[in-house]
Amino acid sequence: MTIRTERVGNAIRKEVASMLTRGEIKDPRLGGFVNIQEVRVSPDLSYAKVYYTVFGESDQAGVADAWQRASGFLRNVIAKRLKLRHAPELRFELDHVADYSKRIDELLNGLEIPPADDSDETH
Repeated sequence: MTIRTERVGNAIRKEVASMLTRGEIKDPRLGGFVNIQEVRVSPDLSYAKVYYTVFGESDQAGVADAWQRASGFLRNVIAKRLKLRHAPELRFELDHVADYSKRIDELLNGLEIPPADDSDETH
């Protein structure tokens, strides 16, 4: 990732997140329980993958549909606010990192590790 793509990705992440918190995206499926984790921009700036998480028992398919429907609006607003001649096409993907880390925690907590036997230690 180049400095420019990283900078554009961070700017897009901040802008989409602030639009969510300010309620500029009118779809109720995106209200309150969605968080923007990361944005990865292609080297030629033609597209950007926006990784998001959904908290609680929200309808993940509905959230994905809401992002798809809002993508054109978001692209237009981002182009204007970030003063980009060509804003990248936005592709939204559910970020599963939180689910993976929760599962790893559950597995680690379920392990039964016997206490260390001090008599076997050699000095």
